[in-house]
Formats: sequence, structure tokens, C-alpha cells
Amino acid sequence: MSGKGKDIMDEEKYSVDSVYFIPRLKIWFNETALYPFIGGDALWRGVMPKRNLIPSINSIMPYTYPSFIKSSNFEAIFNLSRTCIENSIEILSTIEEEFQNMYQKTLVYLFLEKYLQFQDAQIKERT
Repeated sequence: MSGKGKDIMDEEKYSVDSVYFIPRLKIWFNETALYPFIGGDALWRGVMPKRNLIPSINSIMPYTYPSFIKSSNFEAIFNLSRTCIENSIEILSTIEEEFQNMYQKTLVYLFLEKYLQFQDAQIKERT
């Protein structure tokens, strides 16, 4: 729980417990929203596209400067952005390799969303 979360719960007089406490957490990231072609935001254009739509607008460099990150320097934001892109490349390379091994086909962007949804469903079945 963050310090702000604890303060809110105290104000509302809720009794809460947490596994860990981070008193000075300044920003919280949804990791997948930062990874290109894995998550992010999308633009609604009034109709569903004929192809798969994967939200892929990410609030990292070089796509945009994440101005919502306050009191940080350019180098730290650059390093965060670079790490997100490198992680995305590694994850997508692994997915591509596994897809190739499973189906003897090349994974193309068109099938990426369906493949990810299928894998997510299989994981949920096992748990």
C-alpha cells in the first residue's frame, strides 16, 4: 500500500492491511501500458476496425514525453522508456519464437491479439 492509499483509508476510517507498505511512492505504473504493441491506449474512430486492434499508444519516449512524471530528470525518463522498449522487444521475440514452435507459422501482427488472448485464457484455466 502506498502512503497516499493509507491516508485515504485512514480518512475513511477503513481498517486495511497490506503485505507491504511503500510510504513515499510518487508514481504508480501499469507496466503493460508502457510496452509498445503489448498494451497502451488506443484511438476510437467510431467503428471497430476489420483487423485486430491492440492498444499501442504508449506514454514513453520516443512516442511522447511522459509529462505526467513530475520531479524527474530527462535521463531517468529516457532510461525508463528504453527499458520499456527493450522489455517489449524481448517479450515479443519470445512470443514469436513460441508461436513458431507451436504452429510452424510466422506470427504476424494480425494474429498477435488473438494469440495473446488465447494464452491468457489457457493460463486462467490452469489456475
